[in-house]
Amino acid sequence: MAPCCNKVYVCRVCHDDVEDHTLDRTTVEKIVCNKCSTKQPVSDRCSNCDIKFAQYFCAKCRLYDSNDLKQFHCDGCRLCRVGGRENYFHCEKCDVCLLLSMKDTHECLEKISHNECPVCLQNLHTSRKPSRIPKCRHMIHEECFKKLFQYGHFACPICGTSMTNMSQIWKMKDEEVKHTEMPQDYKEIKTNILCRDCHKQNVVDLHFLGLKCPDCGSYNTCQ
Repeated sequence: MAPCCNKVYVCRVCHDDVEDHTLDRTTVEKIVCNKCSTKQPVSDRCSNCDIKFAQYFCAKCRLYDSNDLKQFHCDGCRLCRVGGRENYFHCEKCDVCLLLSMKDTHECLEKISHNECPVCLQNLHTSRKPSRIPKCRHMIHEECFKKLFQYGHFACPICGTSMTNMSQIWKMKDEEVKHTEMPQDYKEIKTNILCRDCHKQNVVDLHFLGLKCPDCGSYNTCQ
């Protein structure tokens, strides 16, 4: 039962889809049993018919879920996560649960998850999807990151920095440039570039296939 409007909904998402305001589920104090319609305080079982409401119940989040998603409550995040507590750790500075594989490799940024994913625009902190932190430290959903690469986009949507090690791709680009001769009218033309990876400016030979940064070797440049 939503205390904000005194209406009964199956879940907060159902509430938010039809109301002009959002429900803070932690404020819910009363629930209604779907089987016997008994109104009662929040709990995992009905006080009247004793039916178990869900396989997973979190009293802090007022969360009920019968799908086995390896849910666990994180006191640091102040919400429930999925994927198994044993696979995650809570970074106090980033203020978010991250995969254990990122524990010794990620760079901390205070409250990094308290933003929207730059691709799908969903809130990263409350999202149930795994996220990654590129070297530019603009957090992004892992799923959205992979989709960007699938469609040939390797740069951060926010700052334009390469989101992964592109050295092998740049080597392939070197070969393409090497074996592609520029038309005679363009061979002597120079152009100013800014590297989006090392942020240095240079003057380089114009080439239609790419403009390589002489400092870091990246082709992630702009004129």
